[in-house]
Amino acid sequence: MIERKDVQNRQDTKWPPRAVVWTGFNALSQIGTRFAAMAALSWLLPPSDFGQFNIAFSIAIILATVAQLGIPTNLICLDGIDDKSLAAAALLAAVSSVIVAGAYLASVWMLFSESGVSISQVLYLFAPYVVLQVFINLLEALSRRTFAFKALAFCELTATVVGNLVLAIVLAYQGWGVLSLVAGQFASASLQCIGLLYICRDFVGLRTNASELRRLASAGFSITIAEAANIATVHVQRPLVGIQLGAAAAGLWGRFYQIISIQLTCLVQPMDKLLLPALTRRWSDVAKTREIMLLAIEAVSLLTIPISIITAFASAFVIPIAFGPAWNGLILPMQIASITFFFRGVDRILLSSARATGHMRSRAVAQLVQLAMVLVAIPMAAYFGLTAVAAAYVGVQVLSLVMMIALFCSGTKTPFRHVVVRMVPGFILGAASLALGLMLMTAADALITWGAVAATMLSAVTCVFVAVAVRYLPLSPSMREIVRKSIAGVDRSYRLSRRSS
Repeated sequence: MIERKDVQNRQDTKWPPRAVVWTGFNALSQIGTRFAAMAALSWLLPPSDFGQFNIAFSIAIILATVAQLGIPTNLICLDGIDDKSLAAAALLAAVSSVIVAGAYLASVWMLFSESGVSISQVLYLFAPYVVLQVFINLLEALSRRTFAFKALAFCELTATVVGNLVLAIVLAYQGWGVLSLVAGQFASASLQCIGLLYICRDFVGLRTNASELRRLASAGFSITIAEAANIATVHVQRPLVGIQLGAAAAGLWGRFYQIISIQLTCLVQPMDKLLLPALTRRWSDVAKTREIMLLAIEAVSLLTIPISIITAFASAFVIPIAFGPAWNGLILPMQIASITFFFRGVDRILLSSARATGHMRSRAVAQLVQLAMVLVAIPMAAYFGLTAVAAAYVGVQVLSLVMMIALFCSGTKTPFRHVVVRMVPGFILGAASLALGLMLMTAADALITWGAVAATMLSAVTCVFVAVAVRYLPLSPSMREIVRKSIAGVDRSYRLSRRSS
């Protein structure tokens, strides 16, 4: 028995940790499958179909975030989670999601009475998705708590390939229109829910008690407000743009968010998924938490700022080639708003910090302020077109980032300048990428497309070179040692979860 435990310990201490490996695999597989589905469907369906789908999907995601009552975050952060906890979470989520979905259906019925395949019918179809998404969020949170990253990776990959890629493309080719997107999303979510149930099978039970219900629902108000406002800030813009500029413009703006979301899924979300479960086990050590979060901000800046510059250069030739000429109206807004990848990346890390350290009340207030700015700025900018919407969104993100950093500094007793200093290497790398891209595009004025290609390739090579240099030549004091200690902490939490299971 001792020998088997020693073998298990040796397997768990391999470098890099398996939690990191499988989270990275999940990110790369998701970016490949989602971009393939996005490109193929763009040639089969017009932007207006995507606009109808995006509006309904955004509303469903916002309602699901409200209906989950902050329970997924509590499943990660609270101690003593067992089968009674999952039963209590499922009961609370079922009641709240059914109430929210019923109110949503009643609202749609009162507002719309059109016939045929229209936005009203797409809104009707997404009512059950609210319930399905709530249960997916619950089960995914429990899987993250147990560090089941390998199973999560294969579950999400299978669901995306079967639903969003294969089924949606086949139905779109058969002429289903916007219904092909709806069917693909439902199939993907259903498969993901089944897979997550299998992953969490050891926690599935029917017994619970009132104290467990109160424990999971307690302190959930601030989390619910913060998460719902955060999701609404992102997703409410598509309905606002659709109301002002029509379904086609909503489809273009929704495509911008899909591209940014793919980048977040590949580069920032893995860090977020690893940090939150690990930090909740050690959040009382404020100094260590502060150093880990500063390191995460520096890493996100190094990745997101240059890639935002690359995205701005590449959009001029990638969008017509990948999506078709119908999507050319996305090029200029994409070039303006690509920098929001950096803003959203840092904001994601700061949200994890607020969850882990329990500072959700101030975060909720800040998220509501950010949502109010979006609700005011986007409709006003929409009168001047999609390009003005992109510019207004950048302005809102700048103000919001300053506000979120100020909250982080206040909660962790970190000087504001320390956070800014950690972002400087990313801005230097972004400026270098911008300068190289402009030089190459100017030199290739007659062949502007090839100039953009060359600029993109050289910028990517520069990013890789600097990323490798960071591995051996730290850009901040003791960065290399901090990286090792941070990932070692994640690995220790992973090993402890494996032993306890």
